[in-house]
Amino acid sequence: MDARTHSTLDNAPAAAPGLERTRAALKTLLLLAILLPVLFFTGYAWQSYRDADAAVRDEVERLAYVAEEHALKVFEINEQLIQRFLALVNDRSDERIRAEQAAYHAELSRIAADIPHLSSINIFDVNGAMLVSNRFYPVPAQLNIADHEDFKFHREGRGPVYVSPVYEGRATGVPVFSISVARRGPGEVFRGMVSITLRPDYFSEYYQRLTQHADGAAIALLHADGSLIARYPPAKVGKQLGGPFAERIRAGQFAGSAEYVSSVDGLERYGIYRQIGAYPIYLATSYAREAWLSRWYERAGVVAGFTFVPSLALCVILAIALRRLQREEEGWNQWRAEVTQRQAMEMAYKQARRLEALGQLTGSVAHDFNNLLMVVSTSTMLLRRRLAGREDVEQPLGALERSLEAGKRLTRQLLAFSRKQPLRPEVLDVPAQMNEFLELVRASLGSRIVLQLDVDPATKPVYADEGEFELATLNLAINARDAMPEGGTLSVHARNVQLDGSGPKGLRGEFVAITFEDTGQGIPEANLRHVFEPFFTTKAPGRGTGLGLAQVYGFCEEVGGTATVESELGRGTKVTLFLPVSERPYAHIAAGKPEAAPARTSGRVLLVEDNPEVAQATRVLLEQIGCTVEIASNADEAMVRIDNQPGWDIVVSDVLMPGRASGITLAKWLHTHYPDLPVLLVTGYTAQLEQAKSEGLHVLAKPFDAEGLREAMDEVRERARRQAVHDI
Repeated sequence: MDARTHSTLDNAPAAAPGLERTRAALKTLLLLAILLPVLFFTGYAWQSYRDADAAVRDEVERLAYVAEEHALKVFEINEQLIQRFLALVNDRSDERIRAEQAAYHAELSRIAADIPHLSSINIFDVNGAMLVSNRFYPVPAQLNIADHEDFKFHREGRGPVYVSPVYEGRATGVPVFSISVARRGPGEVFRGMVSITLRPDYFSEYYQRLTQHADGAAIALLHADGSLIARYPPAKVGKQLGGPFAERIRAGQFAGSAEYVSSVDGLERYGIYRQIGAYPIYLATSYAREAWLSRWYERAGVVAGFTFVPSLALCVILAIALRRLQREEEGWNQWRAEVTQRQAMEMAYKQARRLEALGQLTGSVAHDFNNLLMVVSTSTMLLRRRLAGREDVEQPLGALERSLEAGKRLTRQLLAFSRKQPLRPEVLDVPAQMNEFLELVRASLGSRIVLQLDVDPATKPVYADEGEFELATLNLAINARDAMPEGGTLSVHARNVQLDGSGPKGLRGEFVAITFEDTGQGIPEANLRHVFEPFFTTKAPGRGTGLGLAQVYGFCEEVGGTATVESELGRGTKVTLFLPVSERPYAHIAAGKPEAAPARTSGRVLLVEDNPEVAQATRVLLEQIGCTVEIASNADEAMVRIDNQPGWDIVVSDVLMPGRASGITLAKWLHTHYPDLPVLLVTGYTAQLEQAKSEGLHVLAKPFDAEGLREAMDEVRERARRQAVHDI
């Protein structure tokens, strides 16, 4: 175990110890804080861009497959219907068909009513005159299609099936296109034609439904002559299209893909086309580049925010630390010039002042960092709620939340070191804490140190600050490691003991004894009385501050216990912590139980906070629990608003603010002028916390969450209500 043999002042180097290494480390961290997020985001952006592009191509293929299957099915159904109609009329003369026109009309109408894509079903004679139609009864005598391309196609025997481009129906004036087959008699003599006309808008409506969740997608049905049959998003049907697809289709290429600028909407697109079966019809699907790029930009922007905002905050903190380090180095050099001319007592006094300045520096940085963490934590909570179900941001959100928890632990340790952390004593389950300790220090000890943990399961709980407890155990483990440079064994024991007053410091009652025993070098007997004194260390200059065991001893004293040390040169050291057993029971919380949503409250709240970011974060917490919030930047402004705007339910105020009045001054003013208006103070400094409590004011320690804030507000309101009843 680390022995404290002489003051670090006696071995103080001419240059500030470790400042160059610290400066180099801070500069390295600053460089990494810039480069790593840039590299991470660049890699993410590149990979996510490739993934988004691949996903769009897959989506275009999927839409093409589904739409092709649909179109092929429609055309096959139409061809089957035509064959059915041919079977009905092929063995009948035109005169008989005209004579039975009413029956045929009824049958065709019945069939067409069940098929949504059909516009009309028509049978024509050898001269192009209409014999029967589902649309007309009787058929118009003057209607003749002998000059239509489809009629000429079948009359001249150019092929079995004809699919027309879009044209305007003569009888209806509505855009349609048709599928037709010739009527032939014995010897394949041409006897007329059976034609089915289809609605292009049927296909457009289907494509609209198919792309309703794919913003930027387009599906089109094209004729072999390059004209447009149907499209969604809508476009004028029947017109000849330009662009690579229409040109390739007219050139007889059955399928292909391209990146192009659409002649329909002018957007840059990636698309594919393919022929539908053996029909002179082609299906084209495409995706607008700007549509999927906008979604990619949105996701990249979210990741950039998660990546660069914390990085920027860290860079600011590191830059501040570097500037303060420079000032610290200048102060150190000046202090060293003076210390060479003073007596040993004055040197110790200067060293104590330096420690106080270091504590203030650490506390100030940690407190500012804590405010940043509070803002980022609240923003993360809002993002998780607003982006719920978004798998593409779940991993960055989880990483950010884990980093926040690590930052909170670091801030707590910094504030504990500087003695500016408001102590939060709670009932600690010692076996559980020691098991967590095992995981905490195993990596710090290294592979040469064997860690043995022996904790009695019946060990009772203690009442102490968890952060101080963790820091004390970590200090002891690190001292043990440094005392065994060649390796060894660190044994940790915990058990209940009963002290009768004859032991250390005359303590009586039930205690928990936690023992750290190493197999290191040991401590000379003459030095044992110094081991708990600040600044005493046997470590090389720059390796130790002499504060580790001082913190351990101070922690034990704070909770009403003590610490002892036993050692023998060459045989190791044993340090025992005596912590009083808690009179309060330990409330076990099941692992993995989800955190309940904070209970709701209500009311009009005046929030007094000078830091805009912290004010906004606190406002979010208040609104989350159901309050209406207005913000004042200082106590003077708050007094004016309370005088001029009645109807407040509670005032929530920071303690330390710019201006003539502090939060404590504001609370006293409220108790004098508005005794029925509850006030809750919040702070993160121990001195302010104790001062406010000594004034009889209710104070909530930072940082806090929505549930802690609500409970504190309810307690203040209940206290005000009881006081009002008592005054009556």
